[in-house]
Amino acid sequence: MHILPELKELERRYPDDLVVIGVHSAKFDDEGKPENIRQAILRYEIEHPVCVDSDLRVWRSYGVRSWPTLVLVDPTGAIVEVHAGEITAATAGPAIARVIDGARAAGTLRPGRMTWSLERDRQPTTVLSHPGKVLADAAGGRLFIADSTHHRIVVCGLDGTVQQTIGGGVPGFVDGSFAQARFRQPQGMALVGDLLYVADTENHSLRAADLKAGTVTTVVGTGHKPDRYNLAGRGRQVALHSPWDVLAHGDRLYVANAGSHQIWVVDPRTADARPYAGTGREDLLDAAAGKAALAQPSALCLLGDRLVFADSETSAIRSVGLAGQPRVATFIGQGLFEFGDIEGDRRTARLQHPLGVTALDGVLYVADTYNNRVKRLDPATGRLTRFAGTGAEGTTDGPLDQAAFNEPGGICAGGGRLYVADTNNNTIRVIDPKAGTVSTVMLGEPDRAAPPMPEVVYAAAPAVRLKAGTATIELTLRPQAGWHRTGGAPVTVVVGGKTQRITQAGDVLRVPVEIAADTTSLDVQAQAYLCTEAAGGACVVVQGAWRVPVTVAAEGGQRVALTLAQP
Repeated sequence: MHILPELKELERRYPDDLVVIGVHSAKFDDEGKPENIRQAILRYEIEHPVCVDSDLRVWRSYGVRSWPTLVLVDPTGAIVEVHAGEITAATAGPAIARVIDGARAAGTLRPGRMTWSLERDRQPTTVLSHPGKVLADAAGGRLFIADSTHHRIVVCGLDGTVQQTIGGGVPGFVDGSFAQARFRQPQGMALVGDLLYVADTENHSLRAADLKAGTVTTVVGTGHKPDRYNLAGRGRQVALHSPWDVLAHGDRLYVANAGSHQIWVVDPRTADARPYAGTGREDLLDAAAGKAALAQPSALCLLGDRLVFADSETSAIRSVGLAGQPRVATFIGQGLFEFGDIEGDRRTARLQHPLGVTALDGVLYVADTYNNRVKRLDPATGRLTRFAGTGAEGTTDGPLDQAAFNEPGGICAGGGRLYVADTNNNTIRVIDPKAGTVSTVMLGEPDRAAPPMPEVVYAAAPAVRLKAGTATIELTLRPQAGWHRTGGAPVTVVVGGKTQRITQAGDVLRVPVEIAADTTSLDVQAQAYLCTEAAGGACVVVQGAWRVPVTVAAEGGQRVALTLAQP
């Protein structure tokens, strides 16, 4: 994950000479499933081919020993260089340039840009895209959703009614108004008064959204991962490393710095930032905070006077004290290669790459991500039990033991309920522990959170003969079986650059349009929101664009028929 942005930069730098092929050799059982790899490709916006190497054949044939490993191959098929560990575009670029120059001189390079059929082009557009975390503000009646692959925060009521978005919806590292601001794969959040702190993961920074002023500023971070580790600093002069969650306690902010296998502490008044727990070595080692070893801490919560964290790569739930001489201790987890889906006590219980943890009434609830479950951990006894989810990937609502999730990545408590970021389902789920049920938050007025429109490609439509004056576009919505228009969401229609929000009921909408004597064509765009008739599942965005050739004649008609079908 850390080198994907670097590879993107290299692909942009050498578009006609460099081909990147990803090889996914899975460590965790869940990571080896092709459908989950497809979801990861979508989540991280990968635009090169990925080989599914679940049986480690490619891994063994190249003599690979660690994740990640990069192999540079010249146009004749010869291996030029092998590098184990992370790279940056700056450090890898010179070696690639030398191979390109040498191949050109030898006449072995056949330059030309490779194009691929992308996974994202075969997927429906959803209102949320791989939400990583959710934060419930029960007192304020709000949910804050890290809409991670849309690179923004969506704010809605507890009933799902969308109120606003924070961030322009395209990746970047920009401060400013909510519309101007840019994030890159944001994850965890913490609310302090009117300030919403955001772990801006791929910008390696901590951002602050002022909910009253409507602005975003950077508290800590350069926008890039650090060149050297364990360097404390202040504000935009110090780099975090893939911060995955943030938690406020007292006058400090604690950051799960997953990339450096540490927890950092930040003083928001001065923007001073420093390591708090973990040496930077990836392992499971309990010790004094400054000597302990962590492995990709990805979620934080408070339990009494201890900071609990999901230590994802060791499939562990661990904690560190917040007073005196803090020490790191482990509730559940045995090491980097010990994982599973097992209930029991501290010695026998197993998780699989948990990415979320929260506390409710003195009990810990874990988003056991790769097991597609929510589990209950009693900190007093150390016993882990299955709480919600069958373990099979799905979207089913209902009783706890019949519900289904798909790689839930975040969980938080609020108002006696548990809110789950069901990442691969592109939804937020609600667990009511008293009722023993799971339900799905259905987003109301989702057009307020419309994802950025892709570049418009107009489909050719049949030519029409029209009279000059007012005509009507009859737009027929054609959902698939089991889907319907989303209540409260207008259909947006753009004709000749003029936007209309159509609130008529039914699936046949009538949109007035003026036809001038010199009109030769109509450019029409439409965007509608559809949801499943069942309780579960994501709302999807259906978009269409047509260019309609027009002949204006006295004997012409006054109707243009178009159909917006759900793919």
